[in-house]
Amino acid sequence: MTMGDSKWRNDLDLLTEENLRELLKETKDYDYAISKAKNKGKAQIWVALAIINNKLNLLKMEKKEYKKKISQEEMEDIIDKLERL
Repeated sequence: MTMGDSKWRNDLDLLTEENLRELLKETKDYDYAISKAKNKGKAQIWVALAIINNKLNLLKMEKKEYKKKISQEEMEDIIDKLERL
C-alpha cells in the first residue's frame, strides 16, 4: 500500500514522518484485507486507526496493572516523600 501523492509529507516534521512510516509498515500486515477494499487508501487509514487504538488500549491496561502493583500504603509513602522535597 502507498499513500498516493506524498508531496505533502515533505512538510511534516521528522518525528511525525518517522511515526507515519512505522505505522505504514504495520498496516502491511493487513494487505490481504486492504486489497479487497474498493478504496484501498481509506481501508489502510482504518487499519492504521485500529492499530493506534490497540496500542492505546494496551497502554491503558499497562497503566492499570502498574497501579495495582503499588499498594495504597506505598503510594501514600511515595506522596509523603515527594511532598517533603
